[in-house]
Amino acid sequence: MVTVFRMVFFTNIFFFILFYLPLRRQLEKMNRLKLPAGIHTFERIRTEGCVYVGKTKYLVDIIDGVNVCFLARPRRFGKSLTASTFEALSSGRRELFEGLYAEEFRNLAIPTSFAKSPGDVDEFVKVANRLLAKIPYDDFSGGEELTEKNKLIFLEKICRNTILSFLHGCGLNVFAEMHTNKGRSDLVFSHIENPTVWVVEIKIASKRQSARKIAQEALQKIKDNNYAEPFEDAICIGLAIKEEKGLITEWEVFPEELKIKP
Repeated sequence: MVTVFRMVFFTNIFFFILFYLPLRRQLEKMNRLKLPAGIHTFERIRTEGCVYVGKTKYLVDIIDGVNVCFLARPRRFGKSLTASTFEALSSGRRELFEGLYAEEFRNLAIPTSFAKSPGDVDEFVKVANRLLAKIPYDDFSGGEELTEKNKLIFLEKICRNTILSFLHGCGLNVFAEMHTNKGRSDLVFSHIENPTVWVVEIKIASKRQSARKIAQEALQKIKDNNYAEPFEDAICIGLAIKEEKGLITEWEVFPEELKIKP
C-alpha cells in the first residue's frame, strides 16, 4: 500500500514539474502581453509585446504551393496584417519570426542585405551572378539571326529583366529605364530600410571586347548622362557581362571604396 502511494505521489510530482510549471510560466508570460488593438503591422506586434496567434505556416504553404491567391475577406479580418507578414518574410526579417513556424523557412534568408548600409557591392554581384546562371540556355543563346550589336542589346535586356524581377520580388524599391535630362538608366533601386539609392548600368562584353573596358564605359555612362544626379550619395555601378559566360566578370563602382576586386 505504501509502495503504491509512493508511486502515485512521485508520478504526480513528475507530471507537475513536466507540464504544470512550463504551462504556468507560459501563462504568466501571456498575461504580460497586450492585445494588439488597432495594430496592423507584423513588426509592431512582434516587437511591442503583443499577443500573436502564429499562422505563418499557412503563409509558407501559400508561397510554396499557390500560384495565384485572392484574399476576399471582409474588413478587419487581417488582410493588412497578412500583407505585412508577407513583406517581413520577403525581407528576411528572421528575428521577427523567432519561435514561429516560418522561422526556418528557406526563403526567409532572401539575400537583399547587400542593399543595406553601407552597401555591399561584392555581395550584390554574387547574388546577380547566381540569378544569371539560372537563365535557360535557349533564352540566353537566342537572337542568332540578329546583328552582333542587336544581339548584345537582346542579351542585355534578358539580364536586366532577370535582375529587375528578382529585386521586385524581394520587396525592394526598383525602377527600370528611369529618365534623366540626358538618358535613362538600366536599374535604380533602394532597400526599404536604407534610403541610399543604387544606380546600375549593364553592358554585354562580346568575345572580342575587354570586360574591364566595358565596365568602365558603363560607369562612365552613368556619370555622363546624370543618372545619379537626382539622388543624394547614390552608389553607381557599371556591370560588364561576358557574352560567352553569361555572368558578370567585371564591375566598376563609384564611390571606389565600395569595390572589392573580382
